[in-house]
Amino acid sequence: MHNNQGEKTMIEGHYTRKLTNGECSYKLVYFEADLLRNIIDDPRYVISNNSFKYNISITEEYDNDATLDEKFKFILDNVGFGFDENNERIFAVLLKELSELHPEMQKRFSVYEVKKKTYVDPSYIKSMNDGEWPDPSLFSAILYQIEQINNLCSNNDVTLFKSDYKNKTPIEFNILLLPTKKEYDSFIKVFDIMLSDNINQKFFEGQIDLIEFTNEDGTKEKYKGTIALLKEWLGEIGVSQEIIQKSIRIIKKVRSQRSKPSHNIRDNQFNIKYIQNQNNIVLEVYNAFRLLIDELSRIKEIKVKHSTWYVENRIAIQSLEEIKNNDNENYQLKICQSNQ
Repeated sequence: MHNNQGEKTMIEGHYTRKLTNGECSYKLVYFEADLLRNIIDDPRYVISNNSFKYNISITEEYDNDATLDEKFKFILDNVGFGFDENNERIFAVLLKELSELHPEMQKRFSVYEVKKKTYVDPSYIKSMNDGEWPDPSLFSAILYQIEQINNLCSNNDVTLFKSDYKNKTPIEFNILLLPTKKEYDSFIKVFDIMLSDNINQKFFEGQIDLIEFTNEDGTKEKYKGTIALLKEWLGEIGVSQEIIQKSIRIIKKVRSQRSKPSHNIRDNQFNIKYIQNQNNIVLEVYNAFRLLIDELSRIKEIKVKHSTWYVENRIAIQSLEEIKNNDNENYQLKICQSNQ
């Protein structure tokens, strides 16, 4: 038997009460990564993103499951990410989104609220304050570069890269939600698939030999690997050795970091270094591809009309240093600042 006061408390919910008491509906509430980890590992939820804002939602399958308790069926839009003062990953949710959670879920979320200093991604701030599309992330920039390379490199309508991933970008190809070895390895695996495994062997047909001979008769006839084919083809068309080396070296570096699945559960680590490692390797690919695109454009005598952000090299790096500045400390959106 429940008393009425208890029922009322349940109905209102922790964040619903805050909204009812006059707090700004666009107030950012910050949470520890442990809560996020629980959601990520739960197959009932899916996380979608556009590099600087994320949406967390129950999958259609479970949303339609009548046996699942309603408190688990939720959607959180416009989620932002950042760090606390100890470089631990945190995430931000609008108060109005939290107020729509089931009261029991609101209580569960409240346990993970961050009380330390927090710093949220400036790209997220810009998009939420002004409704503007911030400068592209490194991940978006590399997708743009793959598309431009394909525009410059086509052989009878067969492009150098099999896919430009415009229609469906792998969820793992983005800033790590959590700085863990498991997430970093998943990212590297996908990145390698998008680079090395994405090089199209058919593109090189009729341009260079695809088979590596030895014979007479130390026999050895085998197809060259795609990275070897790319290196040879770039040399054949006159790309400078310096640019070839930079491009091939970083593609090989991504491949070399692609680790075999671990059978030891303890091999997973939570360490901020994985955020920086990811940022560094993506930036290396971006810089190498900038040089390569310029060189391909020169050799093929094709003047590429690039997007303004690319010409001006305006990229949202999303590094720890960029996010952790005083302007972003315990940040609240302009709409809430003006109401204070």
